[in-house]
Amino acid sequence: MDDLVYTYDTGNKLLSVTDSGTTNTGFKDNNTTGDDYSYDLNGNMTEDKNKRITNIDYNYLNLPTKIDISYGGSSNIRYIYDALGTKLSKQVSSKFEISTTDYAGNFVYQNNQLQFFNQAEGYIQPVIASDSEAIPQYEYVYQYKDHLGNVRLSYMNSTGVYQRILNNRFTEDLEGWLENTNANNSLENGRLKSEVQQAWSGVKHYLEDFTTTAGKTLKVKVVFDKGNTQSNIRLYLNERDPDGNHVAYNVRTYDLQTGTSEFSYTPSTTGNSIIFRIDKDNTHTDTETYFYLDAVSLVQGELEIVEESNYYPFGLLHKGYNNIVSS
Repeated sequence: MDDLVYTYDTGNKLLSVTDSGTTNTGFKDNNTTGDDYSYDLNGNMTEDKNKRITNIDYNYLNLPTKIDISYGGSSNIRYIYDALGTKLSKQVSSKFEISTTDYAGNFVYQNNQLQFFNQAEGYIQPVIASDSEAIPQYEYVYQYKDHLGNVRLSYMNSTGVYQRILNNRFTEDLEGWLENTNANNSLENGRLKSEVQQAWSGVKHYLEDFTTTAGKTLKVKVVFDKGNTQSNIRLYLNERDPDGNHVAYNVRTYDLQTGTSEFSYTPSTTGNSIIFRIDKDNTHTDTETYFYLDAVSLVQGELEIVEESNYYPFGLLHKGYNNIVSS
């Protein structure tokens, strides 16, 4: 991709970069004569011929206030800061248009239109219909970052139906998880331990505050350990009507194994509560047995990846697939 030669002055300031590799990707060597870079007395770069930057002005905090660019005509970028150096505004001017971005604390506007504001796990952006100024709803975009704080993955609920219904890890309590048919449940090292004394015994959880929607897929994820149980372990969801009557039994597996398992099913009815159950079947008659439940989650709908960022070791962003949206 690149075959670069770096030239420095005696003070270790970079003067030029020469690329004898391909010019189609990676570094663009747009200046082949003389120095590529110039600096002011404070060591700030004032010129970058490879990027067509002809001049950069700085304020007393050594922050750039104006960048002049000569590429396809004259253009510039201007920045405004407060007295502490917090960026308040950026204006990009070219012969075609002027675009202004304002930074109002946690909120970012472009040409007086709200673009997004930050939240602890990513950012929130408004959903605005074309030819409208109203904001009827907002979309939450969540970000996964690496150990250096770089955003590697951004994902969101673009379908409008995503809902996390259940998310238990049993780190502190067993709230909502009940014994089923002569079982003895306890908390052990951040896991739910179920001592199952007979067939069909185990744990159950009533999702009273959730109503199913016919045709909308539910996804189950279970982190499980069979312990010393010899019987097969069943996982199923039981749909109920508003009066508590059984409507449908949706068995996901008759043999839940140690490890992480994921299942999907589509409810057959609308407006019913659900019983979530994990119990042993009658394949063995042993009574002094137990299994562990580490974590369990239940979600409805799909999340979609909206941006992916992968980098070469020297920092260049991969091309070709980072901008592909996928569910």
